[in-house]
Amino acid sequence: MSGGWSQVAEIPADEPLRFKCEDLENKKQYKFKITVSNKLGASDPNVHPKVILAKDPWDEPGKILHVEVTDWGPNHADLRWSRPESDGGAPITGYVIEYRVRRLCSVVRPLPNV
Repeated sequence: MSGGWSQVAEIPADEPLRFKCEDLENKKQYKFKITVSNKLGASDPNVHPKVILAKDPWDEPGKILHVEVTDWGPNHADLRWSRPESDGGAPITGYVIEYRVRRLCSVVRPLPNV
């Protein structure tokens, strides 16, 4: 983490002792500190000891490790796969199946001169 401190709020003493720090950049690390003040001045800051990574509390699921085609024919293919090792901390909501038509390469050779 680099750069100086940016003030994001000033909370009056008669307000609840909490603050929701919004508009953080996703996947960026932050540190937080709070200073208290009175008519004589400001205290030394209390710096939260951990760096906080702004992100959802869960991650993307892990990669499926095992996929197999169990049967196929002229107009179908039957697929089977295993669940990923990790759901990323959130329930799996579905799987997206995609396919691509593989183009066969044909080599065009010039006809011999007759």
